[in-house]
Amino acid sequence: MADEMNRPGADDEVGHLQSLFKAQVPGGAYDVTADGQHFLIGELVGRPVPPPTLILNWTAMVKR
Repeated sequence: MADEMNRPGADDEVGHLQSLFKAQVPGGAYDVTADGQHFLIGELVGRPVPPPTLILNWTAMVKR
């Protein structure tokens, strides 16, 4: 996502959010070049990325 930020005074003003590209990045497999002009994105080929697992009340599962 990209955003415009204006600083008219002491308060930051957020502009319009805009999607830069469509990609499902597995496990944070990305990086940005040193000049900030390019993204390097790792992508799994040939198999779908499993959906994330959400565990509710996980503290009850921890042995004390």
